Amino acid sequence: MRLTTRKRNEQRLCRLCRSTKKSRFVFFLPPRFFHFVLTTPSRLPPSLPPPPSQTCVECSAFLPLNISEVFFFAQNAVLHPTAPLYDTRLHTLKPLCVSALSRIFRLIDTDKDGLLSAEELNDFQRLVYGAPLQARELEGVWEVVEMMTSGAGLEGEGGEEVQGQHGGAGREVNEEGWLALHTYFVQKGRLETTWKALRCFGYGEDLSLREEFLYPRFVSSLPPFLPSPAFSR
Repeated sequence: MRLTTRKRNEQRLCRLCRSTKKSRFVFFLPPRFFHFVLTTPSRLPPSLPPPPSQTCVECSAFLPLNISEVFFFAQNAVLHPTAPLYDTRLHTLKPLCVSALSRIFRLIDTDKDGLLSAEELNDFQRLVYGAPLQARELEGVWEVVEMMTSGAGLEGEGGEEVQGQHGGAGREVNEEGWLALHTYFVQKGRLETTWKALRCFGYGEDLSLREEFLYPRFVSSLPPFLPSPAFSR
């Protein structure tokens, strides 16, 4: 859309942002440049008042400038939206996201002790991402949880006397640490990590359980009944 003044730009953008809860793509067209905005959470130009924008990229096909970035951010906004997961004003996960991740925590806590061991985390990793965590990656998980929760999200110690093949096997993540870990992923832009886990456990874009997950179709492997000629007589 071609707008005549900067002020009108801002007013129309704000109306557009407030008119929907879904991600939308807005293009401003000053000469030779596009300003690409995904409405829904952090980097806004100083002149734009809230509502927040997920990504703001200056791009130009004429120069060219940031063309591939525009397509990357657009694809990411559709496949892994921020708005359902994270409140950018409060800098916290939204209640529906917390509820969904808490349910996943309880499901993968197979011994029901309220803690995720290295083995349980690796089982989750295999189920969702198709590969276990390496010992160094697992240590990275402990470090992130400890940093995000000031140590409150971990229980146990990871000294040499308790380290096994998983590395730091004596340390376990509680529910607070689990939520903090996904908060870290979202804040660092790794939304696909959290979304892949949510979708694997049956959640849709609105963070409710999908109908096909709640009511799966069971297809019989038996052939249909065909009466014999004798029966038909």
